[in-house]
Amino acid sequence: MNISRSNLTWMIGLPITFALATSGCATKKYVRNQVDVVNQRVSQVETKTNQEIASLTSKHDEDISQVKERIMTTDNKVAENAAATNTVATTFFIASPFLTFRSSPPAIPNQTTTRSENPHATRTPHNHPDRWI
Repeated sequence: MNISRSNLTWMIGLPITFALATSGCATKKYVRNQVDVVNQRVSQVETKTNQEIASLTSKHDEDISQVKERIMTTDNKVAENAAATNTVATTFFIASPFLTFRSSPPAIPNQTTTRSENPHATRTPHNHPDRWI
């Protein structure tokens, strides 16, 4: 038996090529089965994640509405206090007989001093506004 070199190549190469080609390829059914398992897991995780997101969203919405309610309550209280303060200030400054502007500081009872001894006696509101009473 005289086997030529090209025949030998075909006799050895063809079975090796066939073995590699058929054993290394996955069938559509195998791939579909593997992908289905992964898809089921992804679907479960997606469902769980969506439920958690919905729960957190509703909780955050409730918290936001509570904060808005507190802000509105605080705004109303501030407005009430501002109105009350304005009323008191208006009443006090308009109707108060105790508010008078003096050009000199009040006299100290039972003390006789001259203008030079009393440092406050010569001050005016133009040069010392902190002493203007």
